[in-house]
Amino acid sequence: MSFLSREEFKLLANADLDKLYDYLTEKFNVLEVKIEKQIQVILVQESRIKELEARLNQNSKNSHKPPSSDIFKKERDRKTSRRKSGGQTGHEGSNLKMVANPTDTKEYPAPENCEKCNQSLVEIQGKSKVGQEYTLPKMEISIIEHKVESKKCSCGHTNISSNAPVIKNHAYYGNEFKSFIIYLKNHHMLPFGRIKELIKDVFGHTVSEGTIWNCEKEISKRLLPIEHTIKQEIIDGNVACFDETGTRSEKKNFWVHVAVTPNFSHFSFHNKRGFDGMIASGILPNFKGTAVHDFFKPYLKFECKHSFCNAHLLRELIGAHETTKQVWTEMMLGVLITGLDARKESISETASMDILKMYDKAIQMGFQENPDIDVGKKKSSSKVVNLLRRMDRYKEGILKFLFTTDVPFDNNLAERALRMFKVKNKISGCFRNSQSGEFFCRLRSFIDTCKKQKLPIFQSILYVFNFSSFQFAR
Repeated sequence: MSFLSREEFKLLANADLDKLYDYLTEKFNVLEVKIEKQIQVILVQESRIKELEARLNQNSKNSHKPPSSDIFKKERDRKTSRRKSGGQTGHEGSNLKMVANPTDTKEYPAPENCEKCNQSLVEIQGKSKVGQEYTLPKMEISIIEHKVESKKCSCGHTNISSNAPVIKNHAYYGNEFKSFIIYLKNHHMLPFGRIKELIKDVFGHTVSEGTIWNCEKEISKRLLPIEHTIKQEIIDGNVACFDETGTRSEKKNFWVHVAVTPNFSHFSFHNKRGFDGMIASGILPNFKGTAVHDFFKPYLKFECKHSFCNAHLLRELIGAHETTKQVWTEMMLGVLITGLDARKESISETASMDILKMYDKAIQMGFQENPDIDVGKKKSSSKVVNLLRRMDRYKEGILKFLFTTDVPFDNNLAERALRMFKVKNKISGCFRNSQSGEFFCRLRSFIDTCKKQKLPIFQSILYVFNFSSFQFAR
C-alpha cells in the first residue's frame, strides 16, 4: 500500500479537501481491516502459546503422564527426618540365626605342636568357637535315569508301578527345571537370551529358545482352568478395579486389559483398547458389582455400577489450577483431599453429607467462573470446562468412595498390577507374537494372584506342573 509524499499531500490539501478526505478514508479502512486480521492472528497465537506452555509444564503430578516421563529433578514430597538411616530403636532385627541341625558339620582341630616353639599341645584343653556359614549347594543339574519295568498279564493288561513317571522321550526336562525357567521368564521378566546365559553360567548347561517356549506353552495350557476360576472370583466380587495399557506385538499396537480385586488378578491380551478388548476379557460383560476405573468412555457401556479414580482427577485439577488459576479448581482439590482424609478415619454419614455440599458449592463456583459455557455442546475447546462438566455429570461415581466402604478412593490397585508389564517391556521388549502375549498374561494372572495370597511363586508354579490344579483362598 503506497502513501503520498509530504509535498503531494500538501498540494492535495490546498487543491481539494474532499479528495483528501476520500483518500484518508480509503487508507484508514484498509489499515483497519489489516489490523483486525492481525488481532485475530495474535489471539490464535496467544491461545496456542498458552496451550503449548501448559503442555510443557505437564508432569506426573498435574497430568496423566507417568513419573518416568518427568524430565527435571523431582521435588521431595516428604520432610527430612532427623533419624539415622537403618533400623530404629526397638526394631525387630532380621539377622542370620544359628540352626539346631545344620546341613553339614566340619571340624578343624588345633595342631598337636605349637607353631612357634614346637612344644606339644596334646595335654592342653582346647577351646571351640562355632560359626554357621549360610551358603549355596553346588550348582549342577542332576540327571536321573528312570527304568520303568512293565509286565503284561495273560488277561492282556500291562502292569507298571503306580508311581512310575511317564517317559515320552529318551531325555527330557523335569518339572523343577521347567518351573525354574517359567519363574525366570514370567516373574523376573528375563528375555530368552538372558535365561540361556544364566543357565549356561550357573549350571554349565545349554538350553534352547524352543525349550523355553515349550515350557511356557505347556504351563499355559495347564493354567486354563485356574484362569477361569480367577475370572469367576472377580465376576462374583462386589468391587473390582479395571485398567489397560499399551504394548507391541507383530509390529502392531496391542493392549493388556486388567481386572483386579485385593485377592485376585486377571490380565488379557487384545489388539483393541476399547469395548471389543473389554468384551474379549470376559469379565466386564458379566460383572454386576462396582467397577473402579478412569473416565475412558467404553467402560461406561457396561451395565454395572461405576466409580471413578480420584487420583486422576486430583492431577487434572492441579493442572487446571496451574493453568487457569480458577477458584473452583482449588476448592475441588480441597474437597477430594478432605474426603480422602475422612475416609481414612472411618467417615460418618453426617461428614459425608458435608463433603457432598462442599462438592456442589465448588461446582456452582465453576459455572460462575465460566459463564459462557454452551449447554448444547457436549465438549468444549477448554480443558477446564470439560473437566467441570464431567465432575458435575458424574458426581455420584466420583464420590462413591464416601458412601461405600469397600470402594477405593483411586484405581491404584489396577495401575500397580499393570506396572509389571511396563517392566517387562523395558527389560525384554515387545511380544514376538500375540500367542506369546496371551501366555504371558495368563501366567501373570496366576503369579500376581499368588503374590496377593502370599504364596511362594516358584513352589506354586511347580505345583501346577506336577498336578495341573490349584486352590486359591477367597
